[in-house]
Amino acid sequence: MKPFALLVLLLLSACAPSAQAAQTAAAQTQAARPTPTYTSRPSETPKPSDTPNPTATSGPTVTQTPQPGLDELRQQLLGAVPDTLSNVVDVDRVTLARFRDGALEIELKTKWAGRIRQAAISYTASRALAGVFAKLDRDRLEAAAGGPFAISLATYSAGGDYRYRSVSDWDTIQKLASKSIGYEEWVVLANGGFR
Repeated sequence: MKPFALLVLLLLSACAPSAQAAQTAAAQTQAARPTPTYTSRPSETPKPSDTPNPTATSGPTVTQTPQPGLDELRQQLLGAVPDTLSNVVDVDRVTLARFRDGALEIELKTKWAGRIRQAAISYTASRALAGVFAKLDRDRLEAAAGGPFAISLATYSAGGDYRYRSVSDWDTIQKLASKSIGYEEWVVLANGGFR
C-alpha cells in the first residue's frame, strides 16, 4: 500500500503550479485591482438665467390648399377613368369619357364578342369607378359635370353588336362604393339593360 500512496502523492505534486507561476499570478491580480482616485472639490454651478415669458399668439394659421379650377378638375376626373378601368378584367379600352348633361358619360369596348358578359363587366366597371368618385366632394363633382352627378356607362361587345347601358346616380355610386348593394340591386337602381 505504501507504493500506491507514494504514487498518488507524486501525481498530486506534479499538478501544482511552480513557485514562479504563483508569483506571476499574484502580481497580475494586484495590478488588476482598482486604485482609488481622488477628485477635487466640485465647481459651482451658475444660477439659471431668467427665461422670458412666452409671447401671446393669435392662434394657428390655417392655410387651405387651393382647389383646382373646374377645367382642371374635369381633366383630372376624365384622366382617372382610363386609369381606374385599366385594372378591370375584360375591359379592352375606354373609347369615350366626357361630361354631358350632368353626367360623366363613358363608353367601354370589352374583350367579349357576345352579349353574355356585358352586364357583369358594366357592374364591375361601375363599382371600380364608384370607389374613386364616392370619395370626392359631391358639390365639386356636380359643378364639374354641370348638374346632378351620375355615371352614364355603356359597354359594347368586341364586334359592337351588343350595348349594355346603365346610369348610376350619386346614391347608387355611394352604395356601390360601400358594397351595400349587389349586382341585381345595381341593375334595378342603374336601370341597366341592352339598348
